Amino acid sequence: MSERWIIIGDSLVAASHPFGNAKESLSYYLTHYHDVNVNLLASGGQTMTGQASPKLPEAVKYIDGPLRTVDKVIVALGTNDWAMEVFEVGISRKAYCEAYKTFLNALPDHLKVFCVTPLSRRDEDDHNLQGWPLEAYRDDTKRVGLKAGATVLDGSQIFKAAIPPHFAEGGIHLTAKGTRIYADWLWQEIMGKK
Repeated sequence: MSERWIIIGDSLVAASHPFGNAKESLSYYLTHYHDVNVNLLASGGQTMTGQASPKLPEAVKYIDGPLRTVDKVIVALGTNDWAMEVFEVGISRKAYCEAYKTFLNALPDHLKVFCVTPLSRRDEDDHNLQGWPLEAYRDDTKRVGLKAGATVLDGSQIFKAAIPPHFAEGGIHLTAKGTRIYADWLWQEIMGKK
């Protein structure tokens, strides 16, 4: 019997670049190459502090249902929380951590939760409007996730295999090949099949 995962994320999880081909998405690769039944709660621009985030725990509970059919919840957010200078809005680390903590604490206790630290191939020395590098948000994700009892996966490790040209122009979105590498990496990290 295949595993059932809920994956919560942003455009990195929702689709490959250029967008539009569902057969080049993280959920497609996990379903077809690793026999994972994926329920995807992802959209471009999603943040942990966004308007949809407070509703996500209820969505997870709904999908899990009274029979507790979900095996794992994977949370892959944070890149947009860090990079909101695109919209000239800085999301503070405090707001990010509070939203993440609130989200994790609202999930049912029986679920196995994995938090993937934020991904980006932009210049790692970049700082957001608050003056923080992405590494600070990765550290926050790790600290909050571990405190809530989640398993934290270091998203920067995907870059050991997914280097340009597996990232689209701009350095944030993955190409189809990069998304396949991400799916394989995620499967190996979660299932321990390295």
